[in-house]
Amino acid sequence: MKTAYRLTMLIATMFFASSAHAQIVIKPGVPAPGASKTELTLDVAQTLKLAEMELITGQKRSMVINSLASKPDTNGNVTVNQTFDSFKDETTLPGGVTLKYDSKDGPEPQGTVADFLTDVLDVMAKSKTTLVYDKNHKVISVDITADGLDDLAEPGKSLLQADLDPQAIKDRVNSEFAKFHSEPAKPGDTWKKNTTTELGQGAKFTHATESTYVGVEDVNGKKLHKVTIAYSDVEFSQAAPAPGAPSVTKSDLELVDGGSTYYYDASTNQVVSSQFKLHVKGEITLSVQDMEISAELDISISTVSKTR
Repeated sequence: MKTAYRLTMLIATMFFASSAHAQIVIKPGVPAPGASKTELTLDVAQTLKLAEMELITGQKRSMVINSLASKPDTNGNVTVNQTFDSFKDETTLPGGVTLKYDSKDGPEPQGTVADFLTDVLDVMAKSKTTLVYDKNHKVISVDITADGLDDLAEPGKSLLQADLDPQAIKDRVNSEFAKFHSEPAKPGDTWKKNTTTELGQGAKFTHATESTYVGVEDVNGKKLHKVTIAYSDVEFSQAAPAPGAPSVTKSDLELVDGGSTYYYDASTNQVVSSQFKLHVKGEITLSVQDMEISAELDISISTVSKTR
């Protein structure tokens, strides 16, 4: 009896010891065949100070994206078709002008010189994206259908073309995948990378990141793997999004606050939820028509994504 008891305790001890040091590669794979929905929210608040003039802008956006993934073909490639189930946007422009758009209503005249932006959002909300992934999760082709794009007035047409550029989307998706850690990790492990956060229309942050695998948490009855990310050494740049628009060529920014958290579901091999927050301020250099202009930037960005 004592021998059986000791053997049972030995097995239990070995089990808990191995579990405590279990490792896992937290990196999403190719989307599984079938349909999914992703809820995405974006909140941006920005103050740009030029000389003694302050330009305050902001954006609140919520979207539901439908995705339909095919079965792998003979080469292992998976095709994913994406459309917007809903698209809402509220943009605040300098002078307190607010533009609102809801895909269920379509563009509505709001009596401002920036009304063309609601037409841009309407074309975006009706666009269709097709991505083809190879078996290594690399996007090898992107196709965009955006009815009405050619009919948009400038600068709206150029702005949307920049956001819907197939090569830019391909590079952005592959860049996001490259951020993940390829090595097995156990709770408490950390890893560092230099990464970028694309904001659209040529704007992006580059930053150093330190990721930490926190461990397994129970989220709504599911066992999910939690990873947190801390940011440092943040820089901001922006290519001119439209002809005649300014670009950002230099930045000297202070990180006020920021960090990310994401949850990985090992059973589906996908990230099912994530939160991102970044608040920076400091000096930037604008370039327009061969002139350089010093400015002060204060910008806060937060996003939340959930897939089901």
